[in-house]
Amino acid sequence: MKSPIWRHLFCSLVILMVLYGCHYGYTPTPTNTLPGASKTPTLIQTVTPTVISTPTPTVTSRPSITAVTSTPTATVSPSLTAVIPTPTTCSSSSLQLTYITELSSGNYGVYAIEVGNLETNFPCFGKAELLFQTQFPIYSITWSPNGKRVAFEGVGENNSYSIFVADWDGQNLTNITDTPEGEDAGFPVWSLDGKKIAYIYGGEIIHSHVRISDPDGKNVTQITWKDSDPNRFYWIPGSNNIAYIDYYPSRIIIGDINGTILYQFPQDTSHFIVYIDLSFSPSGQRLVVNAEIYTEEGMPMIDLYVVNIDGSGETNLTNGIGVNLAPEWSPLGDWIAYESKLDGSYNIYLIKPNGTQRIQVTHGSNDVVQPAWRYVGSP
Repeated sequence: MKSPIWRHLFCSLVILMVLYGCHYGYTPTPTNTLPGASKTPTLIQTVTPTVISTPTPTVTSRPSITAVTSTPTATVSPSLTAVIPTPTTCSSSSLQLTYITELSSGNYGVYAIEVGNLETNFPCFGKAELLFQTQFPIYSITWSPNGKRVAFEGVGENNSYSIFVADWDGQNLTNITDTPEGEDAGFPVWSLDGKKIAYIYGGEIIHSHVRISDPDGKNVTQITWKDSDPNRFYWIPGSNNIAYIDYYPSRIIIGDINGTILYQFPQDTSHFIVYIDLSFSPSGQRLVVNAEIYTEEGMPMIDLYVVNIDGSGETNLTNGIGVNLAPEWSPLGDWIAYESKLDGSYNIYLIKPNGTQRIQVTHGSNDVVQPAWRYVGSP
């Protein structure tokens, strides 16, 4: 399969290993294998090649922010030894932490761990539960706001990456993009009201852009920004604005749904080699950024940084300890989940937004990746 334009960001070996080649975790007995996904008609013919009208719910707009004019100096968080929790019963927990792993059968499984007491320094963790599995590789899992539906990226029948949507247990699985050969769709994300799904779309002759559709794949529109090549897209909580990571120069853009760029950071685009991923805090005023930077010795280092939405107050959480990817800020705001490779395999960790405490959630000998938070009850 040929790589889409928007995937050129991940040309480094480490990132390809995670997004296309991470083969994961535990080896339980496979159950409930899903049949092949049903398909919807090709959506290219229904795309309106104009700027999308606002699909997000009406929410309170955040105050305008002035972009910083210089690169901030990162505060270094203390070096920590991860604590490995013992599975316990979480009373009245409404949250699960999910992840993807490859099973011994060759299928790909989505697991969930119940997590409680996140407002404290001692969260509780239940046992891992297999929610569903597929017969094809899956990536970039994302849950609807109520936790009842799931969207993810997977390889479809045309040997291209497509967006799939299913119920929380994998039933009613549908390929909503049915992406043709030579094109790819990836990195889905639900809108804040759960009524839309946005994703990145590109191909050999198609410039990378954002497409937004209903969860069934209908009513597709697209957003493009002048002189931009987006490869990740995000809805900003508590705001009508959006964010995306631009491919080159690598930068984070804050804009509106109509395609207007409000500001960017950093102003000095040489600060990082490349931005990989990010996640917003529940308030939308801070974000955790996954980025690669060169050390003074000239070695690449992939770390997590917490920063204010205007680019100020940057703090390095992981300080070069391991290869750190896929940050996900918890819905309560007290912890950040991420995957890290410290000892030969990727596992899931939690870390405080100020870097003062780190907990290892999974500890398998194989890779466990792509953490995502899911509500299983009323928040």
